[in-house]
This record gives sequence, structure tokens and C-alpha cells, in this order.
Amino acid sequence: METLRDKYKNKGLIVLGVNDEGPGTAMSYLNRMKYSLPTLDDSGRAAHRAYHINAIPTMVLIDRDGVIAATFVGTGNDGKLEAAIERTLATVAASMTLRQLPSGDVAKER
Repeated sequence: METLRDKYKNKGLIVLGVNDEGPGTAMSYLNRMKYSLPTLDDSGRAAHRAYHINAIPTMVLIDRDGVIAATFVGTGNDGKLEAAIERTLATVAASMTLRQLPSGDVAKER
């Protein structure tokens, strides 16, 4: 996940870990694995319920409008996940247009 985050962060990808085992367990795991992903505490399992997560690991790709673009359960999905990221980022880029502001600056809008 960190590799994908680093590859696509300048294109708008944000990667967050979500942990349901409590902050101490999460920090221990992140330190042991040398991960630097921002990780959210979901010990109340709100994210699990909202995104119907029933297995670990589960990757949920959410577009800029908050719509689930893809869900991957388990490991071994790196190629499929990256393809979904590229499709989602391409869709976002295609929906952006440039317009000239009165001051001469250019702004992006959807």
C-alpha cells in the first residue's frame, strides 16, 4: 500500500489504514512492519459497518465524491488494485476542466 501511495500521491491518491484492534495493537504492528501510513482507529467498527468489511485485509477504493470505486478482499490483488486506482484517477482527471479566471489565473473545476 505504501508503494502505491508513493506512486500516486501526486495524482490525488490518499491511503489510510483502518484498524479495529485498538491503537496500541495498531502502533505495534505499524512499527514492526515499518509502515508509515496514517492509520485510523475503528475499534467501534463504524468503518467496518459502513463499508461492509468482513475480512482482513480489505481494500476499499473510494473516489473523490465518496463513492466506492472498487473493493478487494484478501492479498494478491496488487495488480487489480493498481488498475482500479488508475481507472479511478483517469475518470477524475477526465471530469476536470480548465477555466480562465478574470484575474488571468487558471483554476480547475469539476
